[in-house]
Parts: sequence; C-alpha cells; structure tokens
Amino acid sequence: MKVLVISNNAFSETACNGKTLKSFLSRLSPSDISQFYIGTNETPDLSCCENYYRVTETDIIKSILKLSFKTRNSHHALVRSIQGSAVGQEGRLFRFLKKHSSNLSFLRLALWKTNIWDNEDLNLWVEENSPDVIFALLGNSIQVHQILQKISKRYDIPYVVYFTDDYVINDTSTNVIQRMYYKKLCRAYEETIKGSSRLYAIGKKMAIEYSRKYNRNFDCLGNCIDVERFASLAPNKIDVDKDIIISFIGGIHSNRWKSISRLGAIVSDISVKYNWKIRVQVYTMTKPDDDILNLFKSNKVEYCGSLDTNGVLEQMRKSHFLLHVESFDEQYRRYVKYSISTKISEYLASNRYVIAFGPHEVASIELLKNNNLGCCLTDKDTDIEIRNKLVEAIITYNNYDYSIQQEFVNENYNVENVSRRLMNDLNTIINNK
Repeated sequence: MKVLVISNNAFSETACNGKTLKSFLSRLSPSDISQFYIGTNETPDLSCCENYYRVTETDIIKSILKLSFKTRNSHHALVRSIQGSAVGQEGRLFRFLKKHSSNLSFLRLALWKTNIWDNEDLNLWVEENSPDVIFALLGNSIQVHQILQKISKRYDIPYVVYFTDDYVINDTSTNVIQRMYYKKLCRAYEETIKGSSRLYAIGKKMAIEYSRKYNRNFDCLGNCIDVERFASLAPNKIDVDKDIIISFIGGIHSNRWKSISRLGAIVSDISVKYNWKIRVQVYTMTKPDDDILNLFKSNKVEYCGSLDTNGVLEQMRKSHFLLHVESFDEQYRRYVKYSISTKISEYLASNRYVIAFGPHEVASIELLKNNNLGCCLTDKDTDIEIRNKLVEAIITYNNYDYSIQQEFVNENYNVENVSRRLMNDLNTIINNK
C-alpha cells in the first residue's frame, strides 16, 4: 500500500501535526509514503518518509517575479532548503504572512489561484510515487483542500480526511474579511467531506458534532503514541523540602500564556503560604515576546527555552506535574471547544500527574475531568478553590494511582491499536475502489 499525505505540515519528531502523522503511518515503510505540504520554516522527518514535495507562497512569489526556485528536490536538498528559509528574505516573508494571515487570506488564495504549483513536475512526482490512497490532514487553508481535490480527481485516487481543529462549527471571525473567508472555507469543507471515502476527527466530541453538521459518520482517531517510549518514566515522589516541578511543554499561542501566568500567580501564593519550593517551568519552541516574558517573571513563571524529543522525555522525568492550559478568552475557547490537545496522550503516558487549567466546555479539559484524570481546574472554580485543589494534589501526590492513566492511554492512544485500525480502513478503501 502506497499513501500520499497532503497537509500543511511535514512529518516531524517535535511539531504537533507532524508527530501525529508519523504515528498514524508508522506501520508503513518510508518508501511507501510520499508527502505534499505547504509549511514553511520546518524540517521534515526523513526517518518515516523519503519523498517530499513542498510548495510555499514564497516559491510562488519568486516564480511570479521570475526568480528561480525549485520545489522538487531530493530529500537532502529539501532539508537544506527548509533550513535556509528560516532566515533572510524568505524567513521575513513567512513571519509577515503568518502574523497577518487572518487578514491576508484572500491575497494568499490569489497566489495559489495562479496554479504555478500545478505543473508538469508535480504531475511527474505523483506518477512516480503512484499512491493508492491519500491521507489528508487539513486545516483552514482553502488551497490545501483545493490541492487535494485536484490530485484526487486527476488520478482517481480515493482519499480520507482527518480533522484536528474546528474551523467551521464555531465562527471565530472578527471582521468582514474573515467572515467572507469563513464562508468560503465552509464551502471547501463541504466539498472535501462529500468526496471523502472515510472521515476522522481527533476526539469523540468533535466526531459527534461533525457527524451532526455534515450528516456523515466521523470516526474518532486519537493522537496515538508509542507507549514504550515512556515506559522508563517511573513515577516521581514529592519531597516538600525540595523543588516541586510543574512543567508546561508546548505552544503558548492563542493566549494560553495568560492562563499560565494566572496559574503561576496562584502557585506562587501557595509556595509562600506553605513554604514549598514550587517551580512553574515553560518550554516552548518559539521564544515568547518580551511583554509575555515580563508577565511570566512577575508571576514566578520560568521560561526555560525549547526542547528536542529527548529533552522532552528528560524534562518529564524531572517533573512532578505536567501542565496543560487553554485560553479563557471567548474567541479562543470557541476555537478549541472540540479539539483535543495532541500532548494529552503523552502527558498521560508519562506517569506524571496532569494539571489541566481551562474552560470547562473545552474538549481537552472535559476529557480529563470526565475520566477522573489528574487535577482539573476550570472557570467554575474560584481562585481559592483552585488553590485548594492544587494544595490537595500536592499533599496526596505520592499516593496517586497512575494505572488509571495507563489504562486510558492503552485503550485510546496506543499506536499499535490506532495505527492498525487506520491501516485496515485504508486497505478496505483501496480494495473496494
């Protein structure tokens, strides 16, 4: 079986969607996977895929300006190209487009409408890889939906789609341009879903809501992980005379930094009152702006830089608690209402006590609370109640039963089970073509 992956992001060891893709298709040989993606400023993982084709808006602009560029390369040349894009003119253009993407959406669409990317070279690449099925992880980039449709129809390749975020159920647009784009995105979703052979969502809540909205069945496909990777992480013990480490590992975008800061202030008060040495440490790939760093500092939150894959495991080993937060801002809580954070499965597999802090209706928080996993703090709790729950979690920490987490992970996120189910589905689609 040969699978073509179409997505915004490349396979990755560290980035969320890239890690998810790698886990899902881990049962396949790298030579049986190819990937078309549009992400910039990232390095693809060569251990799981040997054939990448990347096109970015920068490439298209260079072509329009008659500047030379090459989208199709050997994977080694491609890695050099992507690493080089983090600096210079291309890096600055990427950062500008990302920062203003919500209001430049139609300009970006216009670039892709030139169809410069749809050329003989791409056709030759698809034909050489001869995929049997397409696995698409699509977000709110209309052009990726359109690329999927073109390739699928041109070569009569069936496809399945996996959704990890909600861009269409809750309208989060804040101006006329964004509302116009939202309507166009909804139409793209409808066409994509209509033609898909199978539909998946990252969590049960999203699967139920998407099934209701589109009158088609969506299966739940959790962010699977290799549980053996975390087998060496034996539970820690707390000594109140030594440091108690609460680690946040992930992105602080969507105003999650506000939640971290608020929790940091509460934890700081607890430390003073009980004379405990509690340290809230934040690890994220991108360094926060100075105003965020200053807020962290004032609330006793330590920004500690970024971590690679091995670094994540080592920090988990040092930690007593792992922190997951969601924003309480209305716009963002609507945006993530049906999404399950991809780090939840890793947190639960690590034999570490999970602290979750966010709106009660958000899927990630709801999942942990409904399954009695960790310490869940929501907007229904006052600051005093939050403080009391954290104190209780610390006092009872050494008696926490991690078997509940392990059972939940094995049932819902074990890569052996989830990936096998996906492979069976793909084989059935290919055989029924």
